[in-house]
Amino acid sequence: MKKSTLIVLTIGLLIGALIFTGCSSAITNANNGEQLGNGEQKRGYDGENGNGYRGGEESPYLDVNNYPKEDLSESEIQAMTEALMDEYKARDFYTLVIEKFGDVNPFVNIKRAEEMHIDSLKKLFEKYGLQIPEDTMMDEAKELMKNVNEIKDACEIGVQAEIENGEIYERLFEMVDNQDIEAVFTSLRDASINNHLKAFEKCAESTMGRGGYGKGESDKNCGCDEEHNEGGKGYRRGRD
Repeated sequence: MKKSTLIVLTIGLLIGALIFTGCSSAITNANNGEQLGNGEQKRGYDGENGNGYRGGEESPYLDVNNYPKEDLSESEIQAMTEALMDEYKARDFYTLVIEKFGDVNPFVNIKRAEEMHIDSLKKLFEKYGLQIPEDTMMDEAKELMKNVNEIKDACEIGVQAEIENGEIYERLFEMVDNQDIEAVFTSLRDASINNHLKAFEKCAESTMGRGGYGKGESDKNCGCDEEHNEGGKGYRRGRD
């Protein structure tokens, strides 16, 4: 009888251990990502591509601190500054469009994306202990607005702005070789060419609303909230 009791206790302990291990694993997996309202999880900093990318529709951020802190050259500081100014200019122009026409798409979404771009570049300045340049691009944005009479005009300017933004990053790649800077530049260039440009092209061709997407129209076809590129898929280095 005593031997049978001992066997039962041993089996019970093994079952309990297995249950505890399973629960602990579930808790760990839950903590590796941030729970979203729709039940999905954001990709953690140690996602599939291992480059510190955190996915999620509202957070296309690279964690620049997951890259080594390398020596910073004057040309790299210049490149970071030029990139930030161009992102400021885009954000300021899209802000003025919204002030003129109201909360129209794709400008609302792309303005939010530009804020994320600016934040990504600011994190580079912070990482290297540099003062973040102030936004001095509003006057240039106002000059662009002089050519805007309807939303379609603004979208056509947006097309050109995103094309130029991509070209700027291609040129700036020749000025940098730090891994973190290249990663951020690649992310922002790809967002401009793969998402923002397509959204503005669709807007410029559309006859909906006042020549654009129209106030309150769904942004599901805009494409400008898809910068996360499925957790970093489509990430490319700036130079072959």
